[in-house]
This record gives sequence, structure tokens and C-alpha cells, in this order.
Amino acid sequence: MAQVDSENITMLDRPSAGWFALDVMQKESRKWDWVALMVDVHPDELKHCLCKVAFLFVHPNGYKPDGSRTAREAWVRLCVAPRSVLEVLLFLDCQPPMSK
Repeated sequence: MAQVDSENITMLDRPSAGWFALDVMQKESRKWDWVALMVDVHPDELKHCLCKVAFLFVHPNGYKPDGSRTAREAWVRLCVAPRSVLEVLLFLDCQPPMSK
């Protein structure tokens, strides 16, 4: 199981409005702490942004950052173990990304 790298990305209790959840995972293996990786850029636009971790959610052939924008990334603490992505979005009070 992957562990969260909280040294290079900010840890928040609540994201700002307009942030998007990319993934939800356990902070450490065999622990009850869950976090969501969130970015301030729509997931479809990540391919144009410099990122520390979020670029892993873009197809390698499509990732072509132009250097004009750096996506802000944050781990957001979840107080309960999520049962679904929708439950996480409701908890974080954010909208799922709309498909084009």
C-alpha cells in the first residue's frame, strides 16, 4: 500500500472552494487516518500544469506542462474511512469533475 508523502505537499483540514479530489487513500498502512489528494485545477487541465504528485493522474503521452501554471496540491484529512467517492465529495463539499 502506498503511503502519503506529507513532507512535500501541504496537509489541510478543509480545502478551499473550487478544489478537486483526485484520489482517496490511507495516510499510512494499517492506520485509520484517511486523506484525499486535492488540486486547485480541474483534472482535465492537469496535463498543462507543473505538479509534484498530481501528474501521476495524467497519461504520460498527454502530460505537456507549458510552465505557465503550477497546480497547488494538498492532502486533506478525512475524519472517517470513506465507503465511496461520492461520500468523500459530500464530506469535502465539492463537486465531481464534469466530463466534457
